[in-house]
Amino acid sequence: MINTKNNPHEVAEDIITLLTNNNETLCLAESITGGLLCSTLTDIPGSSKAILESVVTYSISSKNKRLGIPKSDIEQYGVISDHTACQMAKKVRILLMASYGFGVTGNAGPTVDQKNTNVGSVFMAISSKSNSCSKHFLFTKSLSRLEIKNKTVFSSLHFIWEFISNGAVNNK
Repeated sequence: MINTKNNPHEVAEDIITLLTNNNETLCLAESITGGLLCSTLTDIPGSSKAILESVVTYSISSKNKRLGIPKSDIEQYGVISDHTACQMAKKVRILLMASYGFGVTGNAGPTVDQKNTNVGSVFMAISSKSNSCSKHFLFTKSLSRLEIKNKTVFSSLHFIWEFISNGAVNNK
């Protein structure tokens, strides 16, 4: 189901309502957004019934130490990759025993990273016990860091909504 709302707080409210009504929980592993996604979700009254925790794994070492993503995976695939986002989502879900785990990593600029990942490149993934799905976004590099982060939060909210509102049935 697609959420056509343009206000991130309205989408966040829909997510919290759906999770709460289904007695489900969500946890987050944020890198590029630095906690902004969790902040948006927890602006909603009653969100503590659905949001378990968010970990900001901004550095490579925190992705390894906090989430257990092998350094060899990060070296092979890059810290900003589909593989890393999927690992973040799966590992945070398992670590925090949530219904859903969400991971997001990307490059907000102003420079490229060690794997030459484009500024504005963002990978996100969501994981449930039975399914997972990931997406890649490439926001224009002319945006500021904050604009890229805000667009990432908005895209993340819509992606989370689509996945959980479909009950993960239609996701790969």
